[in-house]
Amino acid sequence: MNLSDRSEYLRSLFHSISQGCGLVGITIGGFVLAGWALGIEMIKCVLPGQVAMNPLTAITLILMGGSLRLANADEARARRHGAAIVLAGMVGAIGFARLAASAFGWRFWLDQLLFGSELVKYDPPNHMAPATAICLVLFGSALVLLEVHSRHLVNAAQTLAVAIGAIATFWLTGYAYGAGSFFGIGDYLPMALPTAFGLFMLSVGLLCARADAGLMRVASRDTTGGVMARHLLPAAIAVPVVIGWLRILGEHLGLYDSAIGTALQVLAVVAVLSALVWWNAKLLSRIDDERRKVERDLHASEERLRLTLAATGFTTWSWNLEDDSIAWGDRAAALFGREPEALPTRSEGMRPLLHPDGRHRLTRDILGALRAGSEVDLQAAVAWPDGERHVLGVRGSITRDAKGRVVWIVGVCWDITERTRIAEDLERSRLEQMAARDRFASHLSHELRSPLTAIYQFVTLLRDGLVGAITPAQREYLDLALRNVLQLRGMIGDLLEASRARSGKLAIEPACMELADLVCDTTQSLAAAAASRRLSLTVETPPGLPMVNADPQRVRQVVSNLLENAIKFTPEGGSIRVTIEPPGGRDALVVAVADDGPGIRVEERERVFEQLYQAGGPGERSRKGLGLGLYICRELVTRQGGRIWVEPGVERGSVFRFTLPVFTPAAALGTLWNAERLAVHPACLVTVRLPRGHRGISSDAEEAAAVAARGALERCLVAGEEKLLRSDSGTRQDARLFVVTIADDAAAQRLLERIRAQLAECASLRDANLDAEISMVEIGPAPGAAAVSALSERLTAAIREDLGGAELREAA
Repeated sequence: MNLSDRSEYLRSLFHSISQGCGLVGITIGGFVLAGWALGIEMIKCVLPGQVAMNPLTAITLILMGGSLRLANADEARARRHGAAIVLAGMVGAIGFARLAASAFGWRFWLDQLLFGSELVKYDPPNHMAPATAICLVLFGSALVLLEVHSRHLVNAAQTLAVAIGAIATFWLTGYAYGAGSFFGIGDYLPMALPTAFGLFMLSVGLLCARADAGLMRVASRDTTGGVMARHLLPAAIAVPVVIGWLRILGEHLGLYDSAIGTALQVLAVVAVLSALVWWNAKLLSRIDDERRKVERDLHASEERLRLTLAATGFTTWSWNLEDDSIAWGDRAAALFGREPEALPTRSEGMRPLLHPDGRHRLTRDILGALRAGSEVDLQAAVAWPDGERHVLGVRGSITRDAKGRVVWIVGVCWDITERTRIAEDLERSRLEQMAARDRFASHLSHELRSPLTAIYQFVTLLRDGLVGAITPAQREYLDLALRNVLQLRGMIGDLLEASRARSGKLAIEPACMELADLVCDTTQSLAAAAASRRLSLTVETPPGLPMVNADPQRVRQVVSNLLENAIKFTPEGGSIRVTIEPPGGRDALVVAVADDGPGIRVEERERVFEQLYQAGGPGERSRKGLGLGLYICRELVTRQGGRIWVEPGVERGSVFRFTLPVFTPAAALGTLWNAERLAVHPACLVTVRLPRGHRGISSDAEEAAAVAARGALERCLVAGEEKLLRSDSGTRQDARLFVVTIADDAAAQRLLERIRAQLAECASLRDANLDAEISMVEIGPAPGAAAVSALSERLTAAIREDLGGAELREAA
């Protein structure tokens, strides 16, 4: 059994003794009450003709046993310990009341409540003994002191427990020796034999309840002193008492007279104690031999470890948290670039040795390991006296005490400066290579686009017969060429998007938008491709979906990519289903694209989103691209605050799902959406409507005018006070821009004037002959959190109504 197991065994042993002693007290009290109820004299007094235990004393024994078991329970709950203190307080109060009644000559009636008619039959009448009352006061005080968990108070509590044991032993000895005068000390009532035994056991339970502290700390430790205490103390108490009782028994039987009995008693005590000392010395000698052997083995192990560490460049260290002392191995000074005497021996001396760049992170890592882990594994940047920065690898094992507190850490450290420098150089080289590769891919993509566009245009002219009639066979060949040109153009686009994603230049412009309309439009645009392969393509969008805050073009790109993959890999005659799942308590909508294709293996469901990775066997290469589509989808979704993943289909195929955040004013407006300001001022929603579809105006001119209007609005808004919200109203509706501010009427009117003036100076609007329509709605103010939440819903509804109103007008 190792040291930690032995310590745990001793802790469990003393805990069990304390619990058992509490159970003994409860059992004695219960039996005596049963004896009073059944009228069995033997149970009440044990020995014929002796005093019987008072019923109130029996109840207090039950209370003491219960409080001891609750205080020493395995589950350290505050409610249990509170109940233990209450029970102990009741015991102490009963004892104090009995002592006060004896001191002032009052009538103590509590001990006559139960079985009063039986108690008066005794001569003198049965009352609680004053010695018992003293023990009750001592027990209540001791248990309350134990619950405070203070080292000094534990000493006091265990001293009171020893006093209880001494009083109980005094009466037990009197009963054992049969001293007649012993039971009539003055006018005081004697303590009953069951009471004395119960109090003795409860005093032992009190001592064992906190055996790891106070007077019992020596006896509970796995040390030489602890072994001696556990072997000799019980014998020192029991041997004289037992031998004295045997001597008196021999005299009563007429085996010898008093003088010979005294001599025999002394001889027996000397013999038994000598045997105990001899046995204990033999045990300690064996322990000492084992200790010497362990020390020799430890010395040999330390020498082997020292040689190993010297050969590998490692050194040892240890930190004793109880006294905050640090010890270092032989090579520690060389690792820190200092003399051995300059190494700190306390934790506060470590700060000057650490490099300023890594102090905060090192402190955070150490605290994290101490809170949760059993090992320390980290890197420490140290500053040499010449200012050079070195990096040390640090590993250590954490030792905790029985209460889970860290008391000791021992470990090794070694120099990893060169390895760290090599790793940094490799990482720098890798990043440079990636940057060069991205530049090459971007340059190549741009260079390929121009000739590819020319090829596409000329092939289209030939296929459409604009340069002369063609045969059906020629049309088939031209269709094949056109499909490959489109596939190559898609690959080039993927290369550009992947390059932008890796360089952090992937542009995302969130807007409040209706997701269902966009998904339906995107699905409809690919309906012809699905029909050409006889695939069923369906869309399911439940009513009442909230708007999302996302980039419409990027969302369209993700949905198109997933649908194109589904069309590519679903066999002819299969089905593809696109659904939008309502939030259901979440703050995001979920778009799902399910197909009847071959599916994706479990081990590949995470890797399919890696760049250049292609799932499946080599026989499917003809249907694949560069392996960048899903990587781009993941980048686009995550940069909009969502996530994307793949699951197996219900029967076959795969289901790709991605989330998009629901539009909320708090998320879109940031710090502008302030509860304190909303409690005073209303939220003002300014809508700028730019008409579309005017005769004689191209769509490019309309789009340029919308971009120019957005730039004009951004220039006239006050940062932190006013916010521009983009919206996607679809290509068939008028373009809309929303401006939100939280201000009074005067500030809102000034905002309207600035917007009108800025749009009036916009040259693109004048060139396109477009007149912007401007309107404003005020909502609020909203005092209180509930009102702010309601105002948020009203503002969202106003934006949706404005977007939906145009759609209704167009439908009409």
